[in-house]
Amino acid sequence: YYCGLHVHRDIEVVQNLSREKLLIKTPRESFYLKKGGIAYFNPNQPHSCYSYSSNACVLLVLQFDPAFCLEYFPAIRNLFFETSDLNASVPARITNEIQDYIFQFGYDFLTGDKGGEFRCMGHLNYLMSLFVKYLPYQLIPEEAYLSILNTNTRMERILEYIKEHYTDKLTLQDIADKEGLSASYLSHFFKKNLNQSFQSYVNDLRFEHALYLLKKTNMKIIDICIESGFSDCKYLNKMFTQLYGISPKEFRNKDFVKESDPSPSATINEETFSRQESLTILQKSRN
Repeated sequence: YYCGLHVHRDIEVVQNLSREKLLIKTPRESFYLKKGGIAYFNPNQPHSCYSYSSNACVLLVLQFDPAFCLEYFPAIRNLFFETSDLNASVPARITNEIQDYIFQFGYDFLTGDKGGEFRCMGHLNYLMSLFVKYLPYQLIPEEAYLSILNTNTRMERILEYIKEHYTDKLTLQDIADKEGLSASYLSHFFKKNLNQSFQSYVNDLRFEHALYLLKKTNMKIIDICIESGFSDCKYLNKMFTQLYGISPKEFRNKDFVKESDPSPSATINEETFSRQESLTILQKSRN
């Protein structure tokens, strides 16, 4: 499973349903999500999820607009939880209760039974009440909230542009010109808001794409380099050597996976399932 660094305006709750560990990264923290583990992402909070095993890592993801409770809890737009790691902050018995409600939400949503919409909203409200009660948070002043919103609007736009063009020749100056910024300002913007350099972010995307092609196709290494946006095979070889101590060819032959590596390179692209497939997975995970 791989969901690279991204930003959105929804609240997102992730529960790991499989035995495979999931590495969660935000600009503020980094932690592993084991089976049953839960992560919470604030709106406009950059985050990424990486799985390091060749086995599937299956997640139950709830993503919803915080405006659902704005009428009776207007502070929701200024609410910022200080950690995404519920398991490190919430008592075990409450974590178990949250797991149950996430499961019930998923089950009621996927079955589509009559009246399920009301049950889903009930589960959602109760989940938020537990988060507010047990997770440390702060209420951000309106001015700070608007600043964060403006920053992440720009970040969404930049990341989307990079996602569409990372296989091409892409420079920091290209994006700076597009945004009407200086290259030095944009470089600082990346480091401050993503805790990662522009080039490092682009190389991660290219490397992930190359890894996917190595696993899923029979393309030649040179063609994979070109397809992924690397100007020279030596860059791809260097990254493989640094991360795994082997060449891309050896990786392909051995299907090598290094679980302890802190890089997103040992991941597989994000995949989604149909409603019925999701329901079957959910029911199996519960048994």
